[in-house]
Amino acid sequence: MKPKPFGTTEFKISATVPDESKKAKKGELILPERLDDDRVEEEIGERVDLAAVAKKYYEMEKNDGLAPRDWGDGEKLTLALVRDLARLILELKDKLADYDTIISDDASGRLPSLFFRKIINRQKKKSGQKGVKTFFASGGQHEDKVIMNGLREFFTKNREQLGKVLLVTEYIDSGFSISRLIDILQRAGVDFDLAAVSLYYDVDEYKTRPQLRRHLRYGGVNNGGLYFYSYYGRGVVKTPSKIHPIRSGSVPQQEINNSRKNISYLADQLAVLAE
Repeated sequence: MKPKPFGTTEFKISATVPDESKKAKKGELILPERLDDDRVEEEIGERVDLAAVAKKYYEMEKNDGLAPRDWGDGEKLTLALVRDLARLILELKDKLADYDTIISDDASGRLPSLFFRKIINRQKKKSGQKGVKTFFASGGQHEDKVIMNGLREFFTKNREQLGKVLLVTEYIDSGFSISRLIDILQRAGVDFDLAAVSLYYDVDEYKTRPQLRRHLRYGGVNNGGLYFYSYYGRGVVKTPSKIHPIRSGSVPQQEINNSRKNISYLADQLAVLAE
C-alpha cells in the first residue's frame, strides 16, 4: 500500500480507551490506556524543544548523507519522527525499566530499537539493573516458513530468558506482517508489549486485529516512522531462511557508525521524558 501523503503529527484518537485495571467481561478486548493529548503536549513542551532537536538531528543526518531523500520535505518528516518518539517514551514511561529484552522487527526497526535500548538502559542503570538484551528478528511481509518456524522455535526455547519483552517496529500499515510476530510470541508464551513509532490508520481501524491492539503502544498516526523505511545507514538486510537480519555488505561502516551516533543523540535529547 502506498503511504499516505505526509501531514502534521496527530495526537488525537477517536474513542475513549478503557482502563486496563477494570475487569474484563468474557470476550471483551481491553486496550492499553492512552495518555491525554493535552497532557502529552504540555509535558513535552515544558521539557523538550522538539523543533530544535529535530532540526539538529536532520542537520546531522543530512551532513552524513543519511537524511531521507524520497519523502519530500525531510525536515517536516524528521519533526514528525521526533514528536512520535517523544510521545512513545511517555506512553511507555512507567514500564521502561521492566523490560528485559527488546525484539526489533525487521531491518527497518533496527534504529528505533537502538533508540529505546539506550532509553531503557538509562532507567535500568538507576536501579542497578543489568542492561536490556536485544534480538533483531526478520519480520516483514514474506512467506518464508523457515523463518517463521525458526522464530517460533527460538522464542519458545528462550521464553524464560527473554523475560518481559518490548517488540519495536517503526511503522504499522495494514498490521499484517507484525501480526505474524505477535502470533508467534503469544503461542510461545512470551510476555510482551508492542511499540510502534507511528501508524498508517487510527487505532480503531485495526478492529480485525484485536491482538495487535491489545499489545500496542504508539507514537502518532502519520508517516513519522517511515523515516526509517528506506534508511541508508541501518547496515542490515533481510536474507532468505535467516531468522535475523544480517550485515549489509553494501553499506560503508562509517555510515553505520554515523547513523548510530545520530540516533544516540536523539535518545540523549529525549531521555528527560522518561524521568
